[in-house]
Amino acid sequence: MKIIKIMCIIVVLAIAVGGASIMLYRFVISPENMMVHKVNISDSYINLRGLPSDSAVQYKGHKAEYENGILYVTIYGGVFTFRKNGFDISIKNKYGDIEEIYLKGKPSSPTKLIWPKQ
Repeated sequence: MKIIKIMCIIVVLAIAVGGASIMLYRFVISPENMMVHKVNISDSYINLRGLPSDSAVQYKGHKAEYENGILYVTIYGGVFTFRKNGFDISIKNKYGDIEEIYLKGKPSSPTKLIWPKQ
């Protein structure tokens, strides 16, 4: 009987740790799988609004990199988060004049121009 209780505790802990790991795991969303609906640039902020094309993927964060007038934005996603599916990103505009904005994925994937639209 004591062994059954210990086994139950171990199983419950394994499920809890596994569930937490899945919720905390994040990955780079490929630019081809992102739909950006709105880009606003002001002197103070750069706002991006959109959603992933895969409804199971949810926004978990982003990283912005600036180089020679070009802003590269990497968007991270995950599954089983408690956030809404779309994203509304606000980046402080400490870069000044921005000529283009690209979504960036993994090093092996191409970037995607999102502003200005061509």
